[in-house]
Amino acid sequence: MNLLHSLVKSDLWIFGLVFTAIMVVAVIHVVRQPRWHEAIGTLKCHRAIITGEREARLSGWDWNELRLALKSPELIRRAIERMSEEERTGFIAPYAAQSEQAAAMFIEQVMGANQRVSFDGVKGELTIEFQHPDRLVAARVVSVLVDEVIGYQARKRIDESMKEVEELKPRVQAQQRHVQELAEAMTAYRERSEKTTGAAFVADQGFEAMQQRHTNEENLLDKLIMRMRDISMISGPVTEFWRPNKKAVPPDEADYLIAPIAKCLAVGFALAVVGGLLAVGVRTFFTRKRGWADAH
Repeated sequence: MNLLHSLVKSDLWIFGLVFTAIMVVAVIHVVRQPRWHEAIGTLKCHRAIITGEREARLSGWDWNELRLALKSPELIRRAIERMSEEERTGFIAPYAAQSEQAAAMFIEQVMGANQRVSFDGVKGELTIEFQHPDRLVAARVVSVLVDEVIGYQARKRIDESMKEVEELKPRVQAQQRHVQELAEAMTAYRERSEKTTGAAFVADQGFEAMQQRHTNEENLLDKLIMRMRDISMISGPVTEFWRPNKKAVPPDEADYLIAPIAKCLAVGFALAVVGGLLAVGVRTFFTRKRGWADAH
């Protein structure tokens, strides 16, 4: 306590000098460091209220597959195509000069390396984070990645739906032929009966059985056609199931400086106190040593 009292009263200049020197060095260090602004965007998965097999297909999103897709060159290239030429130029501006030919590949590499993706299965939320020296570019990249996730899911669902429709087409066509054959058989049965009896046709058990079978086959055909229509409707706007939950906004410029400056102040103050105490201690030691030598 005596040393600290001495520091405050008589050696305040030592404390101030050390603190100022440390702060200057720390500020220069912070200014020289490349800035990394982080933008965040989230997507909400709105599961369709559909029962049966279609619900499983719509709500059973494969998060791992989506995470790998976000890192895939194809999806990243599609995201880059959503950016204007000016935005691409701004993307590579903070880095070393890139040739026009290498710029696209460079953007693709950085966009893949600087993004982070996380999932909350309980909330059904996908979070995309991206870091870049330019805060506006960081926000724009997150926006195009969010848009491309929606586009990716839309393309995937359309491809799956078209595949299922193509698989159903032969069944529908075969069922249509079967129903037509049953209708023709019923007509032939009626004509034979009228020709044989010479009277108006009266349905018998054989005809009623054929009629019931025809009705059942028509119902099955209607179900197949309805299924194809439902699949076509499901392949519609994907925004019914994926919607942006939190729009990416540029990080505040001031927020970037607050943490480093606060850290510099804390470290500078602590080191200044330690340096001041050491200086006072050393000075006191030599003063006492000189006094002891003079006394002897």
